Amino acid sequence: MGTISSSSPVLDDNGNPATRRIVLAYRRDTGELVGRGMTSDGVGDAHWANVQLLLMTRGYNNSTSLIDYSPTRKTITIVGDVKLTTAKAFGENASAVFDGSNDYLNITDSSITPGTGDFTLEGFIRRTGTTDSSVNNDSILWEMRTSGATSEPLVYIDGNDSSNNLVYFATSDRITGSPILINTDYHIELARVSGVTRLFLNGVQQGSSYTDATNYISNQIRIGGRYASISSNFRSYNGYHGCFRYTKGVGRHSSNFTPPSYFVACDSTLGAGQYTIDTGSYNGECTVVILDDFGTPVLNDLVLRTTPV
Repeated sequence: MGTISSSSPVLDDNGNPATRRIVLAYRRDTGELVGRGMTSDGVGDAHWANVQLLLMTRGYNNSTSLIDYSPTRKTITIVGDVKLTTAKAFGENASAVFDGSNDYLNITDSSITPGTGDFTLEGFIRRTGTTDSSVNNDSILWEMRTSGATSEPLVYIDGNDSSNNLVYFATSDRITGSPILINTDYHIELARVSGVTRLFLNGVQQGSSYTDATNYISNQIRIGGRYASISSNFRSYNGYHGCFRYTKGVGRHSSNFTPPSYFVACDSTLGAGQYTIDTGSYNGECTVVILDDFGTPVLNDLVLRTTPV
């Protein structure tokens, strides 16, 4: 496994550490992208090695480039017309927008499977309307089921009685939280810690804790839609969705907390402006490009020539 690490901080044009900038590594011989990372904010993520999916909503308006920045990159498949919009952002420059009409994102990988261990699903949302033609007007946020017979985690907005309550479902409704209001920003987290699952809204625990020793075997996460349609409808989410993070093996919280304003794509050992990139099996010469990434310019539009170690 090849790794590229910065020996000193990347600087912006004012000579200060350039934090939370995207870093790309390309093979010099073929130009193939072999790794990506992010410069540290100086704090990083203490559980970075456990992050299995990190959807970062960064990019240009109307872009359909939705990328996983986790340590082991996975393909994010777009179904429908999900795209980035700069009309709303949660700590980034954009968010993913869903129109409630059979839109969703799908990620399938064997490494996703939670088993009986701890895990955390979390992200930022701003609901803008109800789901188009949905059964009961339910709206799916995060779905790990692959069929109706499984008990995998599901977080959804309950439209059955117009309550719009946030709900955690596993075989049946296990935790019922507060209503998700239109045009209101939320951070949502579902975390299992030592066999107890809790649902948080803006850092405040919702409903009761659920004693949960279930062996979850799903290898799929679906964002914004149901695992399969009902009468040609996927109960799709209608609104903005900021970054999304799935951490396997770690339940991030077991009591009320202050929600983060953004997610980072680096560990907690790096100083501000530093980065590490995993290039996988490639150990040849690379060109490393640090992007301005919608912030102040980096010093000299930094491009490096380096070799993984």
